[in-house]
This record gives sequence, structure tokens and C-alpha cells, in this order.
Amino acid sequence: MQEKKLPSIILSADKAEIELTEEANLTATAVYSVGGNSLLEPENITYTSSDESIATVTQNGVVTAIKEGTVIISAAGYHTEKTAK
Repeated sequence: MQEKKLPSIILSADKAEIELTEEANLTATAVYSVGGNSLLEPENITYTSSDESIATVTQNGVVTAIKEGTVIISAAGYHTEKTAK
């Protein structure tokens, strides 16, 4: 049996606009090189914000707007990373 490799991660949104103090939920899906995909469990993904003074993100993918601005949210796991703006 061929081992599945993870060449990419797809986020549930590539871009989102949220109002101050609103939240948006991101999910990450694995796309395998030998076909198929599956939702990744939060414990297998690390979410980060490029500027936590603008928006924060929890390890469950919940993004909260703190102030106006643009921020990049990244999801990384299995040596692969995807970003949303």
C-alpha cells in the first residue's frame, strides 16, 4: 500500500472580512498526493496570526478581529502551510 503524503492544506476561507470583535471559524483540510482529502483535527494544525494586535486566532481556528487592518492567518501541519488574508 502506498503511503499518503500531504502536499497541501486547504483552508475553509482564502479571504474573510469580519467586523470588530466578530469571529470567523477556519478549518483545514489535508489534500493527499495519492488522492483524497480529509478534515484535519485542530491538534494536528498550528494556526498563527501575522499581527495579533489586529486579529487573534485560537488553536481551534477561531479568528477574532481586534482592530481594523489586514492580517494573514496561517495554518501549518505535516510540514505544509496555507495562509488566508
